[in-house]
Amino acid sequence: MRLVLDTCTVRNYIQPKKVSPENIPNISGLGSYVPHILVSIADTAFLELICQLLNGGIPFDDWAQRIHEIDTVLEPSLPIFPGGNELAVMSGIIQNIKFNIEDTKIFQQTAWRFIRDARSKDDILKKELIFADSKGVQSLSFMGETFTKLLMDNAHMNWSDNIEKIYSKLDQFAPGISLKPLISGTLANLPAEIPIKLKPVVMALCQYVYLYGQGYNPSSDKRKGDIFDWTLLFALPLPAIICTVDQPLVNRLRQIDASEFRAIIKVEELNIHLANGTLHQILPSQ
Repeated sequence: MRLVLDTCTVRNYIQPKKVSPENIPNISGLGSYVPHILVSIADTAFLELICQLLNGGIPFDDWAQRIHEIDTVLEPSLPIFPGGNELAVMSGIIQNIKFNIEDTKIFQQTAWRFIRDARSKDDILKKELIFADSKGVQSLSFMGETFTKLLMDNAHMNWSDNIEKIYSKLDQFAPGISLKPLISGTLANLPAEIPIKLKPVVMALCQYVYLYGQGYNPSSDKRKGDIFDWTLLFALPLPAIICTVDQPLVNRLRQIDASEFRAIIKVEELNIHLANGTLHQILPSQ
């Protein structure tokens, strides 16, 4: 069983005084499940946590005091879980792309050490880590705060453009249409080459498109994280549990009323399952 932690879940543990107790993950309780559950941080969290360290959102002193406690529960071989095409292949969504999983593990372990051991901006902006994989000796260095912001801004812009384009091309969409017919119509007309495992990802995208028709503004600065929330869903077919602090996200997905979204849980729910020993019941097939 895989558990993926999002950015805010990690941040809340690092800065417990800034959040309510129910939104602080019980890391010691989670440790009792290891190694029966494999815990990773989402790949998007790596970038977001770096940005928050650099802009002061997470003080380095707080990071240094508590990050090693999170480190103790992470899967050593994949402390940061892959994203993009690698995640799609691991989830069985894409069949025709190959990648070297051992190289991926080496890179993610190196990336985790890079951020885990950071104690100052210089450790992020000037440090270089050397590692070796099947392609030879590689180095990992941070491209800079401006470059990172550019990556996130581009992802946000592409997300906004795509939502608007999809909405404009939906012939069956009309004012007042409800979410359920939009989802069922979209699923019924998916090309044959789209795997069934993509169903929850498609349903969630339909919901964002539906919300666009209700006034949702994907280009708003407040919606910058939506693309990262959506890409997290590609882990569901693994199968995996995704833990988030984003209650509006959880509530929205549960409105779809699909069994796949039972695996998206809030930190408060994670803690309850850990206390009751029922975490395995979220994925009954496991």
